[in-house]
Amino acid sequence: MPKSRRDQVILLNESRYKRITRDKKEEFITQIQECMDKYPHIYVLDMTGSRTKHIRELRMKIRDNSTLIMARNKVMAVAFGKTPSDSYKQDSYKISEQLTGVSGVLFTTLEHDELFTLVNDLVIREPAVAGFTVSQDIVIEQGKKEFLPFSLEEEMVYLGLPIKVTDRVIDVLYDYQVCKAGQQLNAKQAKLLKIFGYELNEFHIKVKCHYWDGNFQRFK
Repeated sequence: MPKSRRDQVILLNESRYKRITRDKKEEFITQIQECMDKYPHIYVLDMTGSRTKHIRELRMKIRDNSTLIMARNKVMAVAFGKTPSDSYKQDSYKISEQLTGVSGVLFTTLEHDELFTLVNDLVIREPAVAGFTVSQDIVIEQGKKEFLPFSLEEEMVYLGLPIKVTDRVIDVLYDYQVCKAGQQLNAKQAKLLKIFGYELNEFHIKVKCHYWDGNFQRFK
């Protein structure tokens, strides 16, 4: 069964962009402009901190009515236009002004309220990495941790957790404070929290602006 052209995420990262020919660049710009002609609503999304799984999750949510494009901002700006005089559509150059940082452009049939409901519901939790600032004190309580394989004994000791193994069960010898609120995690703390199932990092998509029928709205 052929894949629907409506179910798309078009990605063009910086390294690939450096290798594409002028013809390929023009082809990509044409794709963006075809999307502008096809879809009534365009949103610029702040995708800072996004990973492949975040993009995949968003894609699943929008697959029936949208196309998401992520590329170098300069390439996308050419497609929309950079000034009033070279705008592909009326005032579409304003979209280009919002293409900063890690941005994705969503072409869709979703109205404003529908899009915001989707984005607000799309919160992806994952383990924190080194450098993440925690908002709470976290303590691993004393006692046996039967959900952990005893083969982690050596790693637990390396990560600083006070343990012993009794009858193939990891036993935490006393309450152990992993981190305090306001502290930035180091690599060992982040690894320990991941092992114990803490998902402190939340990925949120922010909507930067909305363009439709020559109208433009920017969001704070």
